[in-house]
Amino acid sequence: MKKNKLYMMTWKEAKEAFDNDPVILIPMGSMEVHGPHSVVGDYIATEKIGEAAAEKTGAYILPITPFGCSEYFRDFPGTISISPNTLYSWLSDITDCLFEHGITKLLFLNGHAGNAYPVECLCRSIRRNRGIITGRLDIWQMIPADVKQKAYGDKVGMVGHGGGPVDTVMKYLLPDQIRMDLIENEELCKQWKEFPIKGLGKTEILGMGSFLPFNMIDISKQGSLGDPNISNAEGGKIIFDSLVDCCVEFIRLMQKSDMHLSN
Repeated sequence: MKKNKLYMMTWKEAKEAFDNDPVILIPMGSMEVHGPHSVVGDYIATEKIGEAAAEKTGAYILPITPFGCSEYFRDFPGTISISPNTLYSWLSDITDCLFEHGITKLLFLNGHAGNAYPVECLCRSIRRNRGIITGRLDIWQMIPADVKQKAYGDKVGMVGHGGGPVDTVMKYLLPDQIRMDLIENEELCKQWKEFPIKGLGKTEILGMGSFLPFNMIDISKQGSLGDPNISNAEGGKIIFDSLVDCCVEFIRLMQKSDMHLSN
């Protein structure tokens, strides 16, 4: 049986795999609040999506990086946040080890929006210093509107952090861990002093978006920007399968491509 998890291989098996110019998946997520009902380890979803994609394509997957840049969720117990510099250094050391052994096809599976910029900076550094193009899929940001419509139906307008795709997929993957009984009715806070609150770190002046460092706690005391009641396992499977399909297609395109910039 073919192994896809790099950490379950011997070094000789890894060398044999590396000699064939494979795609290596680097999954990453976060450990943060997703409403009162869902587990804080949302990285589990990205890990499962990556494992499914690796099995379908013959790519290899690294262990998940479970912590991300989640500064705006730190008011909630269980959230573990690392700095952008820490994440960049962590991933840079990992990619250096892979490049040392001839790997040229790397795909970051990013399961947290706050990780996107450090990963982009690393990808651009790799391009500049090594002449290699690396990929990044922002799992939760790339879900098409029609997939959300299938998952939520007429409730799609209620989707938001802590009441959206992550906890819906977690209800599909870990139904026994989801605590819908902990959900409370809540009105989101929409004003801070003289400023309207438009989201995490978002306000609006004269119709134009502006920044103030609002955290989740400033908006919701239970950690939900969406309606947590819309989480459903059937919708979670629809979203999960769609994300796996996208990862599979991206991997297959990389497998057919020379990812060196000059070729």
